[in-house]
Amino acid sequence: AGLQTAGRLLDATDEEWDRLVAVNLRGIVNVCRAVLPTMIERRDGRIVLVSSINALRSPAGMAVYDMTKTGVLGLMRSLAVDHGVDGVRVNAVCPGATLTDHHIRAARERGQTEADLRDRTRGYGLLGRVAEPAEIAAAIHFLASDQASFVTGATLVVDGGFTIRG
Repeated sequence: AGLQTAGRLLDATDEEWDRLVAVNLRGIVNVCRAVLPTMIERRDGRIVLVSSINALRSPAGMAVYDMTKTGVLGLMRSLAVDHGVDGVRVNAVCPGATLTDHHIRAARERGQTEADLRDRTRGYGLLGRVAEPAEIAAAIHFLASDQASFVTGATLVVDGGFTIRG
């Protein structure tokens, strides 16, 4: 789960801060607290947290969202350090723009079609398009799989080259 809101620090209300921190950070903390004891007991576990490219580069007017997604990366690193010895691997994925059902529904509410939305996002990143949800899921699956058995404390950027394009 994740919420996004736009606005500079001085524009954000306490309610916006509380809502984004509750969903984007506290929700993840609660899930980790729930699964870690069993993983530690088994001496085996994989946690993949979802952050955002906004944790790595900040567009204007996204202070609250960026702070929460940067916090996810800090949590990932801390959990990896604290629980690697317990056999728990913790990594994070930083997706770029992804065309989800949420975005398609929101476009429809504005009178746009999915094709309009895809046209508007053409040229994104080095691959010239936004991600499909399955592409982000594939990165998460890799980090949770045995193929990544020696990967922990890593941040995998899945953005079609957007962050290096500038």
